[in-house]
Amino acid sequence: MRKAEATKQAIIKQAAALFNKKGYAATSIPQITEALHISKGSFYGNFNNKEEIELAAFDHNIAKMNEALRQEIAKKDNTIDKLLVFETYYFEGMKAHRLPAGCAILNTAIEADDTHPKLNERVIAAIENWKNSIISIIEKGKKYGQIKPQVNAEEYAVLFIAMIEGGVMLGKTYKSLEPLHKVMRHYRRIIQTELKI
Repeated sequence: MRKAEATKQAIIKQAAALFNKKGYAATSIPQITEALHISKGSFYGNFNNKEEIELAAFDHNIAKMNEALRQEIAKKDNTIDKLLVFETYYFEGMKAHRLPAGCAILNTAIEADDTHPKLNERVIAAIENWKNSIISIIEKGKKYGQIKPQVNAEEYAVLFIAMIEGGVMLGKTYKSLEPLHKVMRHYRRIIQTELKI
C-alpha cells in the first residue's frame, strides 16, 4: 500500500472510531488529525470536507461489521445457528468490549435521521442489507426444511433488527449487559419456538 493510501486509510479508521463513540457533530477534523498526529494539510489532501470523511468512516464501520458477520455465518451448517450468529456477535461483542461504542448503524441512525441526508441514506442501505441477509437465511431454511414454511421472513427480519438494536441501545444507556441479555434470550426463544421446525 502506498504511503498516501495508507494515510487515507488511517484517517478513515481513526475517524470511524471517533464518530461512532462521540458522534458526528461532536467530532471535529482537528480531533481526528490530533489523534493521528497529522497536519490539516494531510487531512485535506485526502478529503475535501467533513461530510466526505463521515461517509467514508460509516462505510468502513459497516464493512468491518459485515465481514465479521459473514465469516461467522459461513462457519455454521444450519439455519438456526446462522440466525444465532447475530445474537453472539452483538452480545459477545458488547461483553468483550469489541463494540465499546455500540452499533454503528444505531448510533448513526439516531444522529443522521433529520440532519444528514446522505449519511441517512447510507444507514437505510445498511439496514436493508442486514434485513435482506436475514430474509435470505430464513428463506433458505424454509427450502431445506429447517424453518416453518408459513414464517414471514421479512416480518421476522425487521423484528430481529429492532430487537437487537433496541437491546444494544438499552445496554449502552444503562451501561449494563443485562437489558441486551434479556432481549437476546427472547430472540433465541423466538427462533427456537416460532421459526424452527
